Amino acid sequence: MKIPKKVKIKGIEFDVKFEDLGDGAFGDFNELPPKIRINSKASKDFQEITFFHEVLHILRTASKEQWIKEFARDLWQVLKDNKLLKE
Repeated sequence: MKIPKKVKIKGIEFDVKFEDLGDGAFGDFNELPPKIRINSKASKDFQEITFFHEVLHILRTASKEQWIKEFARDLWQVLKDNKLLKE
């Protein structure tokens, strides 16, 4: 999967940046300015999972962390196993 440099979520365009987060986090997001950060040191698979994870946080800000974590991983796995993610 090629993670986009920008993604529109809920009508807002978020920049997607790869950075060395250094604190053990795989990623995070900010609403102002709208930005998703993904740990540049993580493996490609974890970067993809993290992208879905952060998008889900933005979509469902009231959801519990564990549900977000599991859903992001499960969705990514289904898409990857069925060759629905394009390079």
